[in-house]
Amino acid sequence: LISNGNKLSKMDGFSKISTSNVATLAISTVMVAAAHPLTYVKVLIQVGYEPIPPHRVTTLFGKTVYRLPNVLEYAGHIKAVDGWFGLYRGLGARIAHNIVNSSVRNSISNTLTEQEKDKSKVSEKSLQTFLKEVGNEAVAKSAGLFVSYPLQLISIRMMVQFVGRETEYRSLFSSFKEIYKEEGILGFFSGIVPHLLGELFLLWLCKSMNFCVQKYIISEEYSQIPEVRSYTHSISQYIASIVTYPFTLVTNIMAINDSKLVAGNPPLTPIYHSWTDCWIDLGKKGLRSRGSTLFRRNVSI
Repeated sequence: LISNGNKLSKMDGFSKISTSNVATLAISTVMVAAAHPLTYVKVLIQVGYEPIPPHRVTTLFGKTVYRLPNVLEYAGHIKAVDGWFGLYRGLGARIAHNIVNSSVRNSISNTLTEQEKDKSKVSEKSLQTFLKEVGNEAVAKSAGLFVSYPLQLISIRMMVQFVGRETEYRSLFSSFKEIYKEEGILGFFSGIVPHLLGELFLLWLCKSMNFCVQKYIISEEYSQIPEVRSYTHSISQYIASIVTYPFTLVTNIMAINDSKLVAGNPPLTPIYHSWTDCWIDLGKKGLRSRGSTLFRRNVSI
C-alpha cells in the first residue's frame, strides 16, 4: 500500500509538472509569434543588411548625426516588399525550435530534479547547493539547445533569404534536404559553438549575480520577498544579456556564412573559417554590438 501510495504521489507530481510545462510552453510560443517581426528585423541587421540608407538628423543637443532606420521603419520596408505575411518569414521553424528546445530541457530538468529529491536537503542555500542546481540547469539547457539548433539555423536562413530573394528554404522539409545535400550533417550545426558558449555563460553569469546579491548584499528577510527576487533576476538577466550579446551576433552570422545565401558571402559578409575568426574580425571593426540597438541607430560616415 505504501508503495502504491508513493507511485500515485509521483504520478500526481509528474502530472502537475507536465501541466505546468505545457502552459509555460503555450505562453512562450505565443510570445515568440508576437515578437517575430522584431526578431526578423534584428537578424537582418545582425548579418549587416541595411536596405535603407542613413539620413541626417539633429539631436536634442543640436548635434547633426546620420541615423539608420529604426526597427519600425525597417519592418515597414519588409512589409512593403513582402506584405504583412512577409513579416513572419521563418516563424514556423522558430516555433518548432521553441517547442523542441523547451521539451528536451524540461524533460531532463525534471529528471535531474527528481533524482535530487531523495538526497539530503540543506535549509540554507550554500555555495555547493547553488553549484549543483546551476550545473543541472546547464546540462538540461545544453541538451535542449543542441537538439533544437538545426531548427534555429533553418529559421535564421529562412529570414535571411529576404536579402538575396532566394527560395531554397521554403519549408522545414526542403530546408533539411537542402542543407544536408550541400553541407552534410555538420551544416545543421554551423555556429553552434558560440551559441552554446554564450547561452551557458549567460546562465552562469545571471545565476551567480543573483546568488551573490541575495546571499551577501541584501538581508535574508528581503531576499525572500518575491518582488525583490524578481527585480534582482531582471537586472541580472539584463546585464548578462549585454555581456553575452556578441556570442548571439557571431552565432547568427556563422549560421549563414559560406552558404548559398547572398547574405552569407562577400561583399556583405566575409568568409570565416571559424567562429573565432568572425569574433576577431567584428572586434577589429567595432561591430560586436551590431543589432543590439533597434532605435537611434547612429552611424559614422
